[in-house]
Amino acid sequence: MSSEIEKLCKSLSKKEYYNDEWKTARSFENYEEIEIEYSFGKRKCLKKKSQDLYEATQSSRGMIAIKDYDDIEPILEQVDLEELFGSDLLRIEEIDEFIRKGMIKLPKNAKLAELGFRVPKLIKYYQENHGIAGKGFDVVRVNVLVGKKLGYNVEEYDFSESDKNLDLEQANLVISYHMLEHITDPLKAIKRVFDSMDPGSYFHVEIPVEPDGPRLRYAHLFPFHPHDLGHMLIEAGFKVLFGTNKVHEGGPWIERYLAYKE
Repeated sequence: MSSEIEKLCKSLSKKEYYNDEWKTARSFENYEEIEIEYSFGKRKCLKKKSQDLYEATQSSRGMIAIKDYDDIEPILEQVDLEELFGSDLLRIEEIDEFIRKGMIKLPKNAKLAELGFRVPKLIKYYQENHGIAGKGFDVVRVNVLVGKKLGYNVEEYDFSESDKNLDLEQANLVISYHMLEHITDPLKAIKRVFDSMDPGSYFHVEIPVEPDGPRLRYAHLFPFHPHDLGHMLIEAGFKVLFGTNKVHEGGPWIERYLAYKE
């Protein structure tokens, strides 16, 4: 595993877009602007031209910033699985409240899946504090390899395509925070998530609201408007149980939902 990570890092560190503050990776020249018409309106978004540059763009918002690393130690030193930010705590407290109120009913041997985990700290948190076994999915290969090296059940998945099997069976609680804006067509991904989940499971999901257009400087390809996510969840087949704009102090304009697959 270590040699695989080191080989990947050596390859990535030679690419100029990992060493120019990500300007090359985040260039609009790497994307085609397209318009998708949904039932709730038209949205102008960005479509990748190159899978390699797309993954580089997403790496720029990932667990680590690869520069000149050619071994695993400097990478592992960057990974902090203990510090929970205000955004993490708010989401955790919200889920805890849902459980106390009976809005979320989990079995004794509940399992969790995080979509777009970047760093497996929430997987670690729920395993250690709630006894909920977790797994994670991410498009950034380095995130996945390092997550595995640290002992977590994680795997690669490209939600921008959402064309492969997504193993969410037995995942009673699926969480995804600030991942869907990183793909061209979130509705397609949400439909894949719904189809992959078991009946009786829950989806806790959050996105930034950015109606002014895709913010590629943050590796965002889709501009969510108010209530877009709620419409998408319902169209995919979910029952929306809760929605809020509540954010941690200093946080961006967001929407967060709790959805249920009946």
